[in-house]
Amino acid sequence: MDTEKRRRETMPYWGADRRIESRPGVPRESAPHPLAGAHWTVPEQQTPTREVLLRAGLEKPTPVFGTAQPPHGLSGKLRRAAYGIHDWRVAHWMILLLADRVDVVESWIGRIFRRRSAH
Repeated sequence: MDTEKRRRETMPYWGADRRIESRPGVPRESAPHPLAGAHWTVPEQQTPTREVLLRAGLEKPTPVFGTAQPPHGLSGKLRRAAYGIHDWRVAHWMILLLADRVDVVESWIGRIFRRRSAH
């Protein structure tokens, strides 16, 4: 029994780094192409109505972006700082995680004060 055949039988992940033409998924891999009936190739640019944070190195917002939760309070300041750092840096993601936790605390404190003022 040759070595490669033995490896295939004993190691289920064997061949994950094969040449592209010998990968099992190659027939399904294809270049991106627009679907039939699309009336545009690039979506129309959405106009921002609130502050939109841009990742480092991006000059303008992507054509479509979310504005449901604009940055606010201390968590917003943290997010602004994180978006000033390139997204391949760990600090970018750690600051965003911290901002999420701070946002939870901010909303929790806000609810407590709203309840007390309602009584």
